[in-house]
This record gives sequence, C-alpha cells and structure tokens, in this order.
Amino acid sequence: ILIPTSESASMMFFSRLMVNHKKHSLIHGCETSKTLVVKTLLDNILPQKKFDCRVLPFSHCSTSTNVVKIFRSFLQKRHGALGPLKDMEMVVFIDNLNSVEPDLYGSQPPLELVRQLFDYGGWYDTSKVEFQKVVDTTVISAMGPRGGGLYDIPERLLRHFFYINVPKLSKNSMTTIISTLMTTQMANFSSAVNELNRSTVSAFLDIFEKCSQFLLPIPSKLHYIFSLRNIIRV
Repeated sequence: ILIPTSESASMMFFSRLMVNHKKHSLIHGCETSKTLVVKTLLDNILPQKKFDCRVLPFSHCSTSTNVVKIFRSFLQKRHGALGPLKDMEMVVFIDNLNSVEPDLYGSQPPLELVRQLFDYGGWYDTSKVEFQKVVDTTVISAMGPRGGGLYDIPERLLRHFFYINVPKLSKNSMTTIISTLMTTQMANFSSAVNELNRSTVSAFLDIFEKCSQFLLPIPSKLHYIFSLRNIIRV
C-alpha cells in the first residue's frame, strides 16, 4: 500500500514525466519507498494499452548472460529490431541497480550491458555475432547509497540517467505513514483503543530517533542500521 507523502509525490511526478518523454531515470535514496512508488506507477498510473511495463531486479549474483536473456524475453521482433508490440512502449524497471558486485578487475558486466543499450541502442547477439537493435524502450532504475552490499555504478552509465535524489523521509511524512497504518489496523477496535493511536505513533518515532542517534553500527554490530521498515514490522 502506497501512502502518499511529499517525497513519494515528487518521485511519482518526475518518474511519470520522464517516461512520457522517453527519458531514462534513476531514483537514488535510502528507505524512501522507491520500489513501491515505481511499481505503483507501472501498475496503476501508466495506461496499460500504451505501456508494456516489466520489472527486472538486480542482485549481487546477476550476470550479463542472465540479464540479456530476461531482457530479450520482454521484447518482440519488429522489422529487424527488438521492441514492444506495435503502438506500444516498453518500460523496464531495474531495481537495486547498484547491487551488482564488481569482479576482480572492478568491472560490472550487467551494468556495462545496460550502458551498451543506452550508448548504441542495442547489443550483440553473441551466438550469431550480429547486432540487435532495441527500440521504444525506456528504463527506470532505483538504487540505494553505497554500503551494505551496494556499490558505486560507472559514471559512463550514470550520465545517461535523469538523476532523482530523494532525501530521507521527514518526520511529518513518517508520522503520516505510521498513523495511516495504525488507523487501518485498528479499524475494528473500540474508540477507546483508537484514541491511543496518536500517542503510540509519537512513542514509535521517539524510540526510532533514539535508536538511530545512539545505537550506531560498529564493527561488532554492523546490523545496527535502523529504518522505517523496523517500525512498521513492530
């Protein structure tokens, strides 16, 4: 469930604007509901008769062979090129773009494959040694800050994106999200219980702020990284 906030509204507006103008976009930020916002855009906002929307999540074990195989499965053959069906546009959401682990030489083959798509408008079919052109395809990507299994991406790839940096959720936005979730979960309880929602939300946020301020990650406790997800799980 996507609960509207100023941050999610901004992401939704710019992502939709870039798709309509066929520009690749990259959303960067930590714990800002990037994936949920983009999936809501693809599933509920963009007209399905015009856009063929697909999701391609990356991980540390992604390889260029797997990526191109999945990417090709999204596309159809059209007059010597690959693309969506006639009178449609392909939108591919690449989640966790910077989760690909660099190899011994520092390269990230799956990301170089995406860069080749942007630079040359396609890639080579290694079995037939011929170039395959990809048309009418727009990419939306999401990535988090470096660290914890996430890495930098090549600047040669980064330059192709319209870069959208999303700051951490403000306290007002977090209050809105948690209050809405609490109200939904407590809908079947008595009014006396529902009256405690506001104080409960305030207590949640106070505890979260204290944990983030004093329980910092150290070498022996690297898991001390707290986010909004921890509150929602409680």
